[in-house]
Amino acid sequence: MSSTEMEEPSSNYQKIRWIKRIITLVFGIIIWHLPIPWDITPDAWQLFAIFITAIIGVLLEALSIFTASVIALVVVVLLRVLPPEKAFSGFSESFILLILAAFLVAKGVIKSGLGRRIAFLLIRRFGKSTLNLGYCLVVTDTILGPSIPSNTARSGIMYPITHALSLDTGSLPTQEGRRRTGTYLMMTYIAGQTISSALWLTGMAANPIGAGIAAQFGVNMNFGNWVFVASVPCIIALIAIPLVLYKLFPPENKYTPEAPEIARKGLLEMGPMSMQEWIMGITFFGMILLWAFSPVLNINLAIVAFLGLSILILANVYTIDDIRQGGGDALETYIWFAILYMISTALNDM
Repeated sequence: MSSTEMEEPSSNYQKIRWIKRIITLVFGIIIWHLPIPWDITPDAWQLFAIFITAIIGVLLEALSIFTASVIALVVVVLLRVLPPEKAFSGFSESFILLILAAFLVAKGVIKSGLGRRIAFLLIRRFGKSTLNLGYCLVVTDTILGPSIPSNTARSGIMYPITHALSLDTGSLPTQEGRRRTGTYLMMTYIAGQTISSALWLTGMAANPIGAGIAAQFGVNMNFGNWVFVASVPCIIALIAIPLVLYKLFPPENKYTPEAPEIARKGLLEMGPMSMQEWIMGITFFGMILLWAFSPVLNINLAIVAFLGLSILILANVYTIDDIRQGGGDALETYIWFAILYMISTALNDM
């Protein structure tokens, strides 16, 4: 394929994207100039127009959520819809900072290899059937959930393992081959991940935001009572999902005697637990304990996350260079979450 042919789709994509951006801008201008509904202040209506325009831009894929959020912040301040101190208030919220610190701690879990080791240990012990493999994937993701507040980051650990298990049990990504084990394993992991994300306060980035919004209505959610409230529906769902999907996507290979051997080889390649894994595991367990008893000890959740991050940096499990090289997604999430949370709370207050 010539370079001209390769550049043409990219050029068309950019043209389409700019058309979507113009449509988004026109939509925002129209909303801005519509008659203001009764009992709504001009500032509230203008802030709503900016907020809904940013969301439309994301839905149309005219802008990334990060870009849309930053532009919304700039417009809010330049048009004096909100004063700067209010516009930047989201960046100082402790649960927003919790997301940032937890994202960085999650990098330590991935770098140390602890997540892969947990998965291999479970598969070696219980992975002799396809149904058991489904449970191993779900349980591993649930264990990793408290320390990795990102579906994408956990998938970075679990997807290669799930993919390798599918291939090594004879399941290829073809119409016929995928039915052997691949479809079932992939669907089970995807469905289980959504539940494990809901089980823990730090299971995904949106959960602390939800807790922050609930606090505005007098409902205080901490790590312990979040797990307590979510445990019954989530545990039932985690038990049911592999069984239900086993019926909906029945694997042709019911037994997988090769899976424990795959896990054993993976563990041999990793070698004995390194000092970094031990430090990561102890830090991980300590963070969960402090989060669970934070109401009794009167410790802020974000401080616990920063304490864990400090230990990992001091022990060289996760270094400053690692933050420079791989901390971009944590910073990106921190910025757009802070901005959108600020706008949503400002709308609620107006």
